[in-house]
Amino acid sequence: MSAKEHNPKDATKPDLSERSFLTRQANDAKAAIKAALSDMKTDAGQAVDPRLWTKDHPWAMVAAAAVGGFAAACAAVPTKDQQAIKKLEKLEDAIFGAERRHRAREAEKEAAASKGKVPPHDKPTFLSTLAKEAFGLLKPMLTSAIAAGVSTSVANPGGNGHDTGSDATAMGAAYGSDEGGGGPVT
Repeated sequence: MSAKEHNPKDATKPDLSERSFLTRQANDAKAAIKAALSDMKTDAGQAVDPRLWTKDHPWAMVAAAAVGGFAAACAAVPTKDQQAIKKLEKLEDAIFGAERRHRAREAEKEAAASKGKVPPHDKPTFLSTLAKEAFGLLKPMLTSAIAAGVSTSVANPGGNGHDTGSDATAMGAAYGSDEGGGGPVT
């Protein structure tokens, strides 16, 4: 029997080089997954950065800002009908008193509810619905931007975003920071 022949006792023991190879592969896979997740977080943070979007697509961002401003104005500024209703309510208050107007409005609401109709002043307008939906679409974007910023600050708790490595040291030496002159060393 030669030394290289297969021994049945060794069949139950895995080969040490195979075990170390598999361990190394598992560690490499974990490192690759961590790197991929880190890259995804960085890319997600950059994807919602309006400065980068503005730099790459300035006209699209101008259009988006105009649409956002229009939607905000439509939601914040009352329509002419709403302004007229408020003026009439003030006149009614001055003439009849707030209590009488309040009783009349409650009677109108009860009559409309018994018919199954919604009073016209309680119905949302098209533009207010559009603005509400636009703001609803912005919520996930803002949430992801905040989450990306928080995850970045948690990942780098001591830094402020500037490289403090060898470049900063070399630059300090080139400008004579030890000498206090502040200019290039000659």
